[in-house]
Amino acid sequence: MRMKQKSNFIIKSILYSVFVLIILLVISMNQLNTVILKKQEYQDYIKEWASNEIGVLFEYENIRFRLSMPGPEIIFYDVDLSVLNPEKNLIKADEIIIGFDIFDSIINKNASIDRFVVKNSNFLSSYADRQGFYIQGLTLEELINVFRLPTRENDIEIIGYDIAVNHSQLDTKKDMSFEIEELKLSSLEIISGQLKKIGGDFSLLNISNSDYQVNKSIDLKGRLNYTNNANGWDLEVEDFYTQTETDRRPLSSFKIHSGKGIGENINAIVINATFLSLDDLGYFITWMPEKYDALYSQYQPSGTVSNFSIDLSLLQQDVINYNFVSRFSNISLNIDSKKIYFSGLTGRVHANSNGGNIEINSNNLHLGLSEYYSNVLNFSDANGTFFWENINENINILTDRFSLSNAFFESQSSIKINYSEEMQLPFADVQTDWNISDIKAAMKFLPIRKMNPTLFSWFNKSFLSGKAINGKTLLRGELSNFPFDKDNGLFYSETRISDMTLNYSEKWPDIFIKDIDLIVDGMHLYSNKNQFSITGNIVNDGRMDIFDLRNPVLILHAPSQESLGAIHTFIKNSPISDFFGGYEKNLELKGGLSLDFDFFYPIMDKNSYEFFVNLKINDSSLEINNFKPPITKINGLIAVSRNYISSNSLTAKFLNQPIKISLSQNQEVNDPYIFVADIKGKAKKEDLARNFEIFDEKNIYGIMDYFASLHFPSMNSVQHRPFKVTIESNLKGIGTDLPLPFKKSVELEKSLTTTIEFSNNDRVKSVGNFGEDVRWNFNFFVTESGWAFDHGAITLGENNYPSAESRGLHIRGKTNKINYDNWMQLSSEEVKRFNIFDHIRSVDLHINDFSFYDQSLVDHRFVIDRGANEWLIEAYGSQLDGLISIPYDFLGDDPLMLNMQSFKISNPITNLGKKTITPDSLPSITVKINDFSISDRNFGSLRADFKRSNDGLRASDIEVIGENFKMNGNAGWVIDELGNGSSHSFVKAKIISNNVEETMEALGYQPLINSKDMNIDIDVKWTGGPSGEFLSDLTGEIKVEFGNGQLNEINPGAGRVFGLMSLVALPRRLSLDFSDVFEKGFGFDEIKASFRLENGSAYTCNLSLKGPAADIGIVGNADLKDQNYNQVALVSTNVGSTLPIVGAVVAGPQAAAALLLFSQIFKKPLKEMGQVYYNIDGLFVDPSVEISNTEQFTLVSDRSGCLYESL
Repeated sequence: MRMKQKSNFIIKSILYSVFVLIILLVISMNQLNTVILKKQEYQDYIKEWASNEIGVLFEYENIRFRLSMPGPEIIFYDVDLSVLNPEKNLIKADEIIIGFDIFDSIINKNASIDRFVVKNSNFLSSYADRQGFYIQGLTLEELINVFRLPTRENDIEIIGYDIAVNHSQLDTKKDMSFEIEELKLSSLEIISGQLKKIGGDFSLLNISNSDYQVNKSIDLKGRLNYTNNANGWDLEVEDFYTQTETDRRPLSSFKIHSGKGIGENINAIVINATFLSLDDLGYFITWMPEKYDALYSQYQPSGTVSNFSIDLSLLQQDVINYNFVSRFSNISLNIDSKKIYFSGLTGRVHANSNGGNIEINSNNLHLGLSEYYSNVLNFSDANGTFFWENINENINILTDRFSLSNAFFESQSSIKINYSEEMQLPFADVQTDWNISDIKAAMKFLPIRKMNPTLFSWFNKSFLSGKAINGKTLLRGELSNFPFDKDNGLFYSETRISDMTLNYSEKWPDIFIKDIDLIVDGMHLYSNKNQFSITGNIVNDGRMDIFDLRNPVLILHAPSQESLGAIHTFIKNSPISDFFGGYEKNLELKGGLSLDFDFFYPIMDKNSYEFFVNLKINDSSLEINNFKPPITKINGLIAVSRNYISSNSLTAKFLNQPIKISLSQNQEVNDPYIFVADIKGKAKKEDLARNFEIFDEKNIYGIMDYFASLHFPSMNSVQHRPFKVTIESNLKGIGTDLPLPFKKSVELEKSLTTTIEFSNNDRVKSVGNFGEDVRWNFNFFVTESGWAFDHGAITLGENNYPSAESRGLHIRGKTNKINYDNWMQLSSEEVKRFNIFDHIRSVDLHINDFSFYDQSLVDHRFVIDRGANEWLIEAYGSQLDGLISIPYDFLGDDPLMLNMQSFKISNPITNLGKKTITPDSLPSITVKINDFSISDRNFGSLRADFKRSNDGLRASDIEVIGENFKMNGNAGWVIDELGNGSSHSFVKAKIISNNVEETMEALGYQPLINSKDMNIDIDVKWTGGPSGEFLSDLTGEIKVEFGNGQLNEINPGAGRVFGLMSLVALPRRLSLDFSDVFEKGFGFDEIKASFRLENGSAYTCNLSLKGPAADIGIVGNADLKDQNYNQVALVSTNVGSTLPIVGAVVAGPQAAAALLLFSQIFKKPLKEMGQVYYNIDGLFVDPSVEISNTEQFTLVSDRSGCLYESL
């Protein structure tokens, strides 16, 4: 509480003191006015003091003191201020007021001036060329520096009110003058030598500049306000306008605002103006910096701008930001040293540092391009908006719609322009749609100063009338590369012209064009779609070309379609008939002929023209008698020119592909062929298949080149020869999936030649070759439906054979490889199409590699002849040797017979029994083979007689006799009784052997059982036919019995193992576990087993071995397809030995079933014997044998169904 009372007391005391001080100052001021006004010495002292403080000579008439809010003031009346160096009168004023900072004066005990006010004064101004304005004979900088007082620590504020400026003289190097009607400053403030504020009215009359406008002047009036503060300065010109003798500009305002950044530097400027006339700038150009004077003289701007606004920032940076908006009207500029000129441009612009847009809406635009045109181009309407942007020093300009039009022309364009500093000229992308109502008037759009004068004259004189509609022009590329000769840009223009008269040459009649589509592509001018007439000859879709407008040669191709009678009359009365000597009688030509006019006119050398009159074959077709398909779309001509008559190449289509036809006359005197037509073309696989029945689209692919010749015989030749066609090709590009030797890849080149002779109306002969190892010689009858094969031969290999004269197809020779399966897959369809087997009469082939049903025969010869009811096939080779007879009719009574000395195939046949063959579709089969083997399984002799029945084939007495074994049984392949189309095969047989080791070796197994007694009973069946893929479906029963003998150890990797006898896996392990029992080998008294086959797995519950040292029983299954075991063996020794502890039998319920099962197998109790269990797992060739137990034995027995059988 005491502190608060104390504070209140201090504050009240200060306020009372200040109030008393102010009263004392007022009293003092009154006393000073009284004393000083009466004492001259005080006035002299004050005058000396003021002169020293202000820095100028001070003279006045009267003085007084007063107290104002800023502080005490001294008022001087009728004051003269002057400077000594140079001696000049500076200011005459009614009043000058000097103000003091009261607190600074009290603290520093010194009168401190902080205000200098001038009222009601007149200044004399002048102007010197390039130096600017002078006030009272001093430059503005010198005048301001008068009031800079470096000896003073405090700033002095200089303030002016109601100051008039009288302009007395003009000193310029140019003839420029003006009169100042009024220049009155309503305010002026200078602080610390800096102009802080200035305001007033101005009126300048009769401003003239003889360099800009002779005998013309302009008045300039307005009000100006300028302020300068710590944040920047502002300049405003209001109620501003200019006026000439004939026109007064609209009242406008002009404002400039600046802002400071860091430090004292101006960093931003904003300028706004409501209206400016560019035409008035010329009056003031003398006052502008010299570089702007040069720019003004170069561009010569004209027109007006309104609503002008520009915002500049970052002025102290390398790159200044700006934002500019303005409207403009009737702008005129000269650009690039007057190479580009425009006037009448009206619109709006908005631009900033990153880009902008300009809207153009002009109704009287004039465009001058002096590098291209001698005259100014005038447009009554120009409308559109252009956008541009600055990206990484690149400038992009674009507009999607810019329209130009005048009395005879209208256009709409989309434009994209890109420019960077490294470009010589910008990159332009322009698309323009246009129409011309008067072609003749539009000739002024041709760039005369860029065109050859002769070419320009030709265009100007040739295009006499017409109009163009739907014109389109495209330009894309860097303009420095124009006209884009090296594909580095695009220049393309097209239009449709109608009702045009073209005077293309003084010596030729005019062309009256009804309609023409005219195109300019780069420097290429052409038309392919048109309708015109030449002296009444109607031309549709003729051709006009100037390939290079820099070296222009007009090429005119005018086809005139006339009636055949008129053309025929023309031919009869011209040398053209000499080239048709009547040799066309073997041909049938259909279609039209026409008369063409071709004209070549070098515009630069008009007397060097050339012309051709062509007898042209138009889209005609040619059919060769007795040969199809026809040659279509034939186009060709016979030409007459100024200097010669000739025939040119013919083009056509054959097999739906373009071909070239070359006609030539035989120069050999005695040659029977006088005229040859050479054809070059391509053939696609689908066209070959469509037109020639020998080709199937599924077995041929690609496209090939070929060369063909049509030889026309001379009717007057003593040696009469038939009309013939020769064909040649390297076949590159076309491939076939036909079996060898006709298989070929696309890349491989292989020669094809053939000659087709048309002997007379009903005979055709074809001779040719395919590569070096396939040749043919065919003869056909000609019928109404086509060619019918009569006789001929196909020869494989290099050897020559005499021609076959007997009917049918004869195949002979030697070849490297033939795959019977591939040919049979083909034949199912091909036989139906061509009756191939009906044509074949004989075959005599030596084949190095012959494949059939996955078998491979090496170095065999086959001789095939057609018998009365069957094919007779003789095979000569190490694998097949004998006779095969195949009946024509499989459903007949004649059997298929194999009477072979040897029949050795490499592996089991796997593709019998598939859907393509069914057992009821086969004939009876009789087999007699003396040496039959499959791969390494040698069976010996085979005798079988399969009888055909309604449901398939059955053989009741099959006999196979090997060196040490014999098999007898029956077998068959029949349709299932279910009637669903499925079938199955079965075998019931018995095999006996007196030497098991040699039998196993003969059948391809390791000789693991040495015995002189083996009996095997087989009763099995499987789904499908007798192929090598039956194991997975095998069902039935097999019983095996061996007499006494010896087991041999498996040698992994040494070959197949007889998988049913897993006993052979035990000797190695038992010799380790029972070394004292089996030290002399693994002999046995007998082996017996029966196997139940289910889906390829053989299950046994009684595979047993009885021997002097031990008895063995095995249960489980052997997978015959995957060839692996899942079995358990029980070994019971018959002599004393030490059993492995882990395998010893222990009593218990789980062993009861096992003991019962084996008591039945061995026919004696097991309780007094020692036993051990082993698991047998893994592949047949390398099984794993490990110690097991009764639990595993019981589990495997149960899975195999053995426990059920023992109960």
